[in-house]
Amino acid sequence: MTPLFLSYTIMARPFTEEEDQIIILCLAKATSSNVSDALRKASTLTGRSFNSIYSRYYQKNKFDEKAMKKEKQDFEDWKLVHQFFYGETVFIKTITLKDHNNIFKQDWRMLMELVKKIEDLGYNVNINTAWTTIGTRDHKEPKMISSGTDNTKKFNTYYACVGFIKWLNKKNEK
Repeated sequence: MTPLFLSYTIMARPFTEEEDQIIILCLAKATSSNVSDALRKASTLTGRSFNSIYSRYYQKNKFDEKAMKKEKQDFEDWKLVHQFFYGETVFIKTITLKDHNNIFKQDWRMLMELVKKIEDLGYNVNINTAWTTIGTRDHKEPKMISSGTDNTKKFNTYYACVGFIKWLNKKNEK
């Protein structure tokens, strides 16, 4: 009788959405000098090996620090605009980086509602193809100006509104 050799491969269990979210958030906080620390932290939090996380998120996706920072900044801007537009809301704390949908950045009608809310506070909003300005009607306070490389009204208007809200929040803190 000839011996029977069994060959098998151990398959790792697939990553869950929760694990993905934890790993993405850990990497979003990372800089080029501490990516290894972020991967170790993700490994500890998820119970996954450092190598499996490294293979999945760093090597295969070519972790792009600038893209992650841009996505995180977009999320922070969205939260800022959302709080300005709707007031303090409880559910905003449950929305994560992965599942937020920046309606103000995507939908011209919602962006115009945001502009109207700013105008209702007594500010002028001037929208042009190459830039958008927001300033007081009496010109006593500085203007918020946004100009973008893609020269779209929606892009420039959104970022002028974000800049204005940041400025207004700082002004109100004083």
